[in-house]
Amino acid sequence: MPEHLDHSLEKFQDWDQAKIFFRRFSPGWAFRGQGNSNWTLTTSIERAGTGLDLRNAESDLFDAFTRAAHQYLDSNNVPTTTLEWFALMQHHGTPTRLLDWTRSPYVASYFAFEDAESSKENCAVWAIDTTWCKVQAISNIKKSLPALGDLDIKTDLSAQKYFDQFFFREIDMVVPVEPYRQNQRMTTQQGIFLSMGIVNRGFLGNLLRYQTNELSEHIVKIELPNTLRAEALFDLYKMNVNRATLFPGIDGFAQSLRSILVMQRDNDFIRGWVERNKRNGFPYS
Repeated sequence: MPEHLDHSLEKFQDWDQAKIFFRRFSPGWAFRGQGNSNWTLTTSIERAGTGLDLRNAESDLFDAFTRAAHQYLDSNNVPTTTLEWFALMQHHGTPTRLLDWTRSPYVASYFAFEDAESSKENCAVWAIDTTWCKVQAISNIKKSLPALGDLDIKTDLSAQKYFDQFFFREIDMVVPVEPYRQNQRMTTQQGIFLSMGIVNRGFLGNLLRYQTNELSEHIVKIELPNTLRAEALFDLYKMNVNRATLFPGIDGFAQSLRSILVMQRDNDFIRGWVERNKRNGFPYS
């Protein structure tokens, strides 16, 4: 697997400055939060299937899931398209070639800080230009499948009539896709998937087949020190970005209470935040 991805790198020691930077991104960008800035961009099937032929492994997993999943689903929730099946697999933890992203840098920041491993390390929010990804993917799809020569930037590549023609082909690409029918979690997280085209090449391997001289213009890694964790989670909690909202249901609510412990462990920060706001004339702090 390629080890180096040429990307822009931004580092912030201040949470407010990071939020100002987030405002620079246009709606066409997607974000992914990771608890350690040293982690690379890899899909769940890459991590779970080390040493295997991932294409065969994916096929086996897909067949096994689609044969048996109906036992656990009511009739209204049975997927009707290939992409819906893969989204459901990803949602419930089956390894797939899909990588989860969000349109919100704040949701991505929440996941980055929540998964932060050590106060001595940095976490990261990755940002990628999905419009650029789509343009590159369409170009490579047309080269491999001339019958799809009418594709353009307005084409919905997630539509079944297009998706099923290119998804299982060996095409170098990282393509943004999202099922027409979304589950509640994907909606609340403003989720979108990036799918690699050649499974055995890995996510980075597919991405590096694009115009490498353009990568740094369309991929940004934002590093944030984990010492900002309490401040950021507290701020995001006030924005209503927490596990209770991102994972609807009692499990998400119960897990969201963990953030309270993080804030309680950093009472100095909370007291300082209150005092600063009082001095700045905010009476409801």
